Amino acid sequence: MLIYVCFLALVCFPHVFCQGESYEVRLADGLSPSEGRLEVFIQGKWGMVCGEGSSRFKIGDLACKQLGYNFSVEIVRPTTAPVAVRPQWSFSCEGTETSLSQCIHNEVQNCGLDAIYTCASPKESSYEVRLSHGPYPWDGRLEVFIQGKWGIVCGSEYPRFEIADLVCKQLGYKFYVENTHRQITDPTRTTEPKWSVSCQGIETNLLQCTHNEYHYCRDDFRITCASPKDKFDVRLSGGSSPSEGRLDVYINGEWGTVCDTEFSSDVADLACQQLGYNHSFDFTKNAFYGESSRPGWQLTCDGDRTYLWECYRQSKPYGCGDVGVRCASLQAGIATGTIAGITIACLLFVTMLIVITAIIYASKNRNQFHTLPNL
Repeated sequence: MLIYVCFLALVCFPHVFCQGESYEVRLADGLSPSEGRLEVFIQGKWGMVCGEGSSRFKIGDLACKQLGYNFSVEIVRPTTAPVAVRPQWSFSCEGTETSLSQCIHNEVQNCGLDAIYTCASPKESSYEVRLSHGPYPWDGRLEVFIQGKWGIVCGSEYPRFEIADLVCKQLGYKFYVENTHRQITDPTRTTEPKWSVSCQGIETNLLQCTHNEYHYCRDDFRITCASPKDKFDVRLSGGSSPSEGRLDVYINGEWGTVCDTEFSSDVADLACQQLGYNHSFDFTKNAFYGESSRPGWQLTCDGDRTYLWECYRQSKPYGCGDVGVRCASLQAGIATGTIAGITIACLLFVTMLIVITAIIYASKNRNQFHTLPNL
């Protein structure tokens, strides 16, 4: 009977009994203890971690924190060890994990790159950043503190939303509102160092971005982060039900539409989840739910984002249509109720099994009592 109960408990409540063990990690073949190829101890063997995928900075951060450091800085280097020497593992992390063992992982045969990291020492932190020469603390010119000096980050005629996103979060703001550039009046007379910074959008802090000193910087980089009073709301308008309509977002104190160019199901899912639904059913283009004259935004998201304000944003391009979204009618509350119902059903089933087993056991004992031979 105990075996039955344990089996059913594992089936009904795997999250309670099936906690993953914490894998041992190390940095091998590095120039210092804080640098090297990331290896994990799984199934009794040391194996290499592949240095590919969009979550590699999250993998590095988890490994470095497990080793007692603050965060990681990636070093891209071709695979140096022969494939046959040790197992190779591919990891995928969301950023909410507390150890590497909680990430999705599987053994692979051919790694294109080693996962090689330099961990920031406990005394180090990400580069200090600030927004100066602006009207508010959350609005101004981007400057970084590198090599003991404050320097200017070079701007560009193209939007640099991935940098703005990192900077605003590093400064403690929820999201960024706008990023622009402005010409430096006389580049030859500025004494501050000038830096060219390039990010991929998967980094967790600015130090992980590629950066090098650049003497011919003519534009600075201006960022407006969300003020403490700013909010990022979402609504669906023009639809036949509350779960469908044109997607509108509230940014910088006004409602605006969302461009259908480069719009994806990831963005639609985040919008529906913010409205209380589980996910999106589909989305429409070319102002299916009516066109708006309001200013708009182009949102770009990947599967690693949790909230819509974490998506990259830029002003709506000319000629872009308004996107519409249809959310799944099943809401989060129903899903929670379903889970609760399944849990109650499991408990009832376990109770019934215990009662039935007890009855059968008692019946066998009675039969044995009645069939005792006469002495």
